[in-house]
Amino acid sequence: MGEPSGVRSAVVGSLHSLMAEGLAGILRDEGCPDVRIALSPESLLEAANANRPDVIIIDGCMCGDRMSVVGDIVKQGHTVALVVSSDWSGTFLLEAVQAGVGGCLSYDEDPAKFMASIGLIAEGLFVMSRNMAQLVADTTRTMRHDVQPEVLSPREQQVAIMVAQGATNREIAEELFISEHTVKIHLGHILEKLNLRNRQQIAAYVADQGLIQDIRLQ
Repeated sequence: MGEPSGVRSAVVGSLHSLMAEGLAGILRDEGCPDVRIALSPESLLEAANANRPDVIIIDGCMCGDRMSVVGDIVKQGHTVALVVSSDWSGTFLLEAVQAGVGGCLSYDEDPAKFMASIGLIAEGLFVMSRNMAQLVADTTRTMRHDVQPEVLSPREQQVAIMVAQGATNREIAEELFISEHTVKIHLGHILEKLNLRNRQQIAAYVADQGLIQDIRLQ
């Protein structure tokens, strides 16, 4: 048994009691002392706002229509980890990323690796299981078809890679010796060139393109 990095409290949401109990059991066994279970979207949001946990773990079945449940929780400032089985679609995962989840994990992971990923997500890093990343990459390539995005400049690639690694605008500015304002300009160009909406989608793009090897794919 080991304690996940920084994770002391969590809320697990699923429409299925057995799924929720299984995830909660892993969290407790791996060292997270405060774990609460929610079996409906309403109780999930209530538990999240009442307890302000380090991370909220949502089973894919509870995401709601057009990721409405995920969106509501993310808007409240919570960190969300999505857990799904390998038969879910890449389109579904892309929608979750667009809604702002902090990571997409697979039920196929072993408990220790699962908890290590949860710890990274709680720290603010974007984490995606390898089989989930492959689904997203395949879907992205299909959606792009023969329409290629503009090529990022070397500096924009540096910024995109640091975003994928979980760096803040200030951290990027300090590392690259530029101002935070300049970082924001680069981020705007990246989002515009790649037709993306947020930092999570930038992280997914970096994973798809294989720009770095340590993007926290678990």
